[in-house]
Amino acid sequence: MIKKLKDGKKIFSVFCADWECSVHAEDIYDAYCMALSECFEKYGKNSNLSPTIGVIDVSESYSELKDPDNISFVYTPKALADAGMHDLSKKFENVLNLKNK
Repeated sequence: MIKKLKDGKKIFSVFCADWECSVHAEDIYDAYCMALSECFEKYGKNSNLSPTIGVIDVSESYSELKDPDNISFVYTPKALADAGMHDLSKKFENVLNLKNK
């Protein structure tokens, strides 16, 4: 991937369950939404999800990756809803709630 440094976007690495995706996005929100869309486009109903989705801002230098502020975790049901997958979000949240009882 090649990107222009002055386009206002960053490179994020998004990871969840058994997949990861690198995306060129404006912020964390756009990054996990784009990654979820790509995952479901590629794997469809065979997409695996974990309770959280990890997002790392890798556009900064390697030394900056030591800063915990460059790593974020998003609750998967929220990420699914943000990506427009509301039915799946609700179903996945119900599964998580069942496992916590």
